[in-house]
Amino acid sequence: MKKESKGLLIVYTGDGKGKTTAALGMCVRAVGYDWQVCVIQFVKGSWKYGELKGIKRLEPNVELNVIGSGFVGIVDDDKPFEEHQEAARKGLELAKEKLRSGEYQLVILDELNVALDLGWCSMRM
Repeated sequence: MKKESKGLLIVYTGDGKGKTTAALGMCVRAVGYDWQVCVIQFVKGSWKYGELKGIKRLEPNVELNVIGSGFVGIVDDDKPFEEHQEAARKGLELAKEKLRSGEYQLVILDELNVALDLGWCSMRM
């Protein structure tokens, strides 16, 4: 009889920095085990930061999907709220597709909690 694998949900939450870094630490560990990893970023959008270059070096084990339109109302955000909502909706659809595919041993939904809290999307399936 085939042993059924079990999933695990880990949520990094809190104020300030460190959540993405913690998730990417899990990503690096997974790549060390030769796992396939999918990262979907819900908020950061056009921001450039050091982790992006690091993730690129983990290919082909890591697939990065930056679907966010950036942070709402801070720095240089002039996009309508609806654009952020549409990006988050597309991100959730992509997340469902990736989770159902069975191709990945780890799927990271970076900043999903922020997108949910801001009302960009909901977890209704």
